[in-house]
Parts: sequence; structure tokens; C-alpha cells
Amino acid sequence: MKTIKLIPTITFLLVIFSCSSKPDRSDYLGTWTNGNDVMNISQVGEDFLVVGHDDGIYTISKEKKLIRPGQGNTISYDKKDTTLILSTSISGLDRWTRLQDEDGDQTTKNELAGKTEKSISPIMIIGLVILPFIILIIIYMIIHSKDVRADDLRLENEIREINRKRRMEEQELDRKRRMEAEELKKQLRIEKETLYGPLTREIGGYSSLPVIELYDEKDVIFIGDRELKYKMILGYNLDDNTQTITQGGNMQAKTSTGSMLGRGIVGGVLLGGVGALAGAATAKKNIQTDASVTTTKHSYKVHIYIASPTDPRLTVECGAYNNYARDLAATLNYIIYKNNS
Repeated sequence: MKTIKLIPTITFLLVIFSCSSKPDRSDYLGTWTNGNDVMNISQVGEDFLVVGHDDGIYTISKEKKLIRPGQGNTISYDKKDTTLILSTSISGLDRWTRLQDEDGDQTTKNELAGKTEKSISPIMIIGLVILPFIILIIIYMIIHSKDVRADDLRLENEIREINRKRRMEEQELDRKRRMEAEELKKQLRIEKETLYGPLTREIGGYSSLPVIELYDEKDVIFIGDRELKYKMILGYNLDDNTQTITQGGNMQAKTSTGSMLGRGIVGGVLLGGVGALAGAATAKKNIQTDASVTTTKHSYKVHIYIASPTDPRLTVECGAYNNYARDLAATLNYIIYKNNS
């Protein structure tokens, strides 16, 4: 884009430079007068012949002035006034105006003076040759930039459409998976109720917690995918592995997990879930306080002891969901009570 912005500036400078105020050779040709005298200037090869005033052969300089070698006389052309300014060491500056033919045709006079063809400066020729190419380049770059922007926009739209279709496909696939999972759950529920009677109670079913299903008619409990008869459950303990986080100050809080676990086993087997929680509550804590803010994170586990020689213990991870852990403990209390009745 910077190149596109620079090209018009370069073109403008070339045109201005090629059309500079320097006179052409033809500007000097013809008959001139200062009001008193008449002077004729004609071209002889690359030089100029001046007759009528300061007669002699003049050459043209790089500055486009006529110079008479060895005399110090100069003739310059003023494009603004279309006049000649003669400078001599004797008379100083003198301004001359062009005389017209009787019929007003200066072209005939120029041709008679030896002018056959109007000269063009090399810079103007270069400018006229380069200018069309620069214009073509500008047009090409403008069209190309528009094409590039159109291609970019089309590509963005295509990518956006692909992502939209992909999201729709993922959403549709997720919906089908949920529907299949719900259908499978219904089928399993029907099969279980056919075998074990109606569902008595269901716990969990949210987050990553395993679903607990109780079929009291046949004394069967499902913990996740594991099926257990009531009579296989011997006891349990509820373990609360706490973590105390202190922000600021020098407060330290420690919980003795071993003490919780030992009292939990006793409470779970003998007193049920209430005893397990009571045992956990009596665990030792060492606290040193200073100005600080503390938070406690809980991580509950329920260890169920089973009458099985190969897999005698089942651990249910309850995370921070204390209600889930309490509901499971209460259900196990009911099963242990029913087994002892």
C-alpha cells in the first residue's frame, strides 16, 4: 500500500520536472526588437547566429542561455513575458520583444531562420515514455489490491462458514450422544426394574459423582456399575481429608487424618454415618493464629467394607459434595440396620 501511495507522487514530480521553466531552442528563434533596434536569431547547426545587435555566433549553455564565447554577452528567455533579456558588459540588461510577420505568422519566420522542427528536452521524452508505464502499474496495483482484498474476504467467509457448519455438526453429534445416553439409561432402568422391582431411591447423577440406585424390594444397591446385595455390606467409614489454606499472617492449621480415619471406622461400623461424622469432628487440629484469612477445602471419601475375598473394600470419591457423602452414609446406615433386623 505504501508503494501505491508513492507512485502518484513520483509521477507528479516527473511531469513537473519534464515541464520545467527552461526554454526550448525554438524560443530564441525569430526577429526581436527593443524599441530602437531589430535583431534576428537563427539556428546554425547546434549554434545560433545573431544579426542586427551584438552580431556573432552564440552557443547554448546547460542553463538554456545563449552565450557568446569570449565576449561575456548572454541572452536568456523569459517564459513569463515571452521576452529576451540581453546582458552585456557595456549596456547591461536590455529586454527584447518578438516581432511578428506582416501576416502575423511567426512559423514562417522560424522556418526561414533555419528551424525545421521543435526540439523536445530529453527529460520530457523520458517523462512521456515512463508516464504510461507508471499509470499502467498504478492501475494494475489498484486492481490487484482490490482482488487481494476480495480474496481475503472470500476466504474469511469460507472459514467462518466452515466453522459454523463444524459447530452445528458438533452440537448435533452431542445432542445425538445425549439422546443415546438417555435411551440407554432408560433401557437399563427398565431391565433393572424388571429384575429388582421399582427403584426405591437414587443419589448423585451430577458432576462426576457415581449414581447410587437402591432397589429395596430385592435388597440390591448399585454403586456406579457395581451391584451389591444388602447382606454383603459389613460397614463403612466417612473420611474427610481437609486442607486449610491461609492467606496473610502466620496462621497454620493441621488436621490429623489418621485420627479421623480411626474414629471414622469405629463410628461407621458401630454407630453408622452419624458416628462417622462425629468421629471426624473430634480429629486433632493444631492452630496458631495471627492476622490472616483461612479457608478450608474438604475432600470426602466413603469406604464401604464388603463381604468379598477378592474385593473387600469399595471407595466412593465424593469430593467437596458433603450432602452427597451424608446421603450415601445415611443409605448405608439403613442397609446395615436392615441387615441387623
